[in-house]
Formats: sequence, C-alpha cells, structure tokens
Amino acid sequence: MPLFGRRLFHLNNNNDDNNNLKQDNEEIYTIEHTGETFHKRDLYEKLKKAYDLERWTCECTWRASLTHKEAYQSEIETRKSLSSIVPSYFYKPIFDIIYHNVKPLEKLAEEVSIILGQSFVIGETIQFKKKKDNTTVKGIVERIEDNDDPKKRTSERASVQAKPLSDKQMKNVKYSIQLLDEDRIVNNVVPSELQRCNFIPNREKLKTFIRSYAIRLGNRSDSPWIFYDDSIKNKYDIKDCLPLETIEKFKKSLTITLDEILREQERIARKLAEEQAAALEEKIKSMEINNNSK
Repeated sequence: MPLFGRRLFHLNNNNDDNNNLKQDNEEIYTIEHTGETFHKRDLYEKLKKAYDLERWTCECTWRASLTHKEAYQSEIETRKSLSSIVPSYFYKPIFDIIYHNVKPLEKLAEEVSIILGQSFVIGETIQFKKKKDNTTVKGIVERIEDNDDPKKRTSERASVQAKPLSDKQMKNVKYSIQLLDEDRIVNNVVPSELQRCNFIPNREKLKTFIRSYAIRLGNRSDSPWIFYDDSIKNKYDIKDCLPLETIEKFKKSLTITLDEILREQERIARKLAEEQAAALEEKIKSMEINNNSK
C-alpha cells in the first residue's frame, strides 16, 4: 500500500475493528480502487478525504506527490513487472542481504549486485561444458558445496553468503548441476566450468525490486530495512538480526495515522487562512493610507 510521503500509513492507533463494526441495516461504504469496506460513513469519508490528497508515494518507484489511487495503481503496474526484471532464483539471496540491513538504498543495491556477481545461486540456469565430449549444455544449480570438504554441504537456502567473498572463497566451492537435457545430476563442478545464461539485474532494477518488498525505517545510520509483508520471512526462511522491540520502535516513529493526517491538514488550512487574512488586512490598510493621502 502507498506511503504517506515516506511514512507508513495506519488507519488509526485505536482499535479499527471496533470503529468499523456493522450495525443492523447499515450501508456498506467501499473505497473503489482498494476494495476497502466500511460500515461507518464518517470513517469512510475521512479516509476518502485523505486518499484524495496529493501526498502519497508509490512504494515501488518512490514517485511522490500522488493521490492514493495514483500511487496504488503505480504499485500494481510495477509489481507486475518484477518477475521479468529479477529472476525468482535471486529472491532468496537478495532477501537475505536486505533484511535488517542498515545501508541506504544506493549502497544496498550496490552490495546486492556485488554479492550476486560473486557466485551462482540455487535454482539458477547455467551453461555447463561437459568434460566427456566438450559439448555445452544447460543445467540448473542443484547444490553448492564446500570444495575442501565434500561431505559438508551448504544449505540449499544459503546460496549466497551475506558478505562479499574473497577470491579464494569464490574458487573454493563446487556445484551440483541438474542437466536439462538428461535426467541426471553432475557433481563436483567448479565455477570455472560454468557460465551464466542471464545477466545480473542492473542496479536500477535491483532498487525497484528492493523498494517493492522492503522499506528502510528512517534515515539514521542504524535504520534497518524490513519487509512490507512478514510472510516473506517464513517463505524464504529469513532470520532476524535485530530484536522485535527495536524494530517496533523504528516502525512507530515512521508511522502516521489517519487522525494525524487529518489534524495536519487542519493545521495547514488554518495557517493558510491566517496568512490570507493577514494579507487582506495589510491590503486594506495600504488602501486606506493611499486614500487618506489624497
């Protein structure tokens, strides 16, 4: 859902469900572009008023000064393209890197790009040259193993380390490759025998991907990135690096509620009215002075 400026939006701090309980024979009010439904006309009208403000930001592109509907539609269109700009086999490695990372977006995208370029990942389609007849075939990375200890396999989930690898570490792995043209797996394949079939996504694409799934909770040097959707943690087995209490403090400071938005708009309206009244008063005084001087 769109950001208000660069802040997370929450309906209200109090119990939203209690405010939206349906009474007998009450009409249902629906926000057309989101499908949100309300049984309280007052709450519906307040939210609609806030959504019409040109203060919303698309999560995926960070395009600002949009209405909620414009930002919402921008997010839908951008997310439709994500699978074409970042292959799914890169999702887990990227999520491992960005979750609770504290780097700003530009530096974070740079880190992701460097790490992805240092090794192949589980599920990636690659080209493999057979030693037997020197023919080149395609395969999929099935496993990544430590070259020093054949019995010690890295987790299939931990396909890329969270820190940049040294040259020695990069060469100190071997891969098991599932051939696409044969029903068999080739083991003990060294990196020099493999080639990528697809380029690493460029940094602009990586930034779009990161923004679409995560938000940095502020601009402090220790502000962490979190996922918009917590289910990503379970789906991709992402581990917490920071305690929940710390994350909640950051989230609270970055969240704005509907009531806060409306109060802010009232303050802006009052200030504008005061400025207009002062300008009008000054204009009247000036006219009186001019008339008296004639």
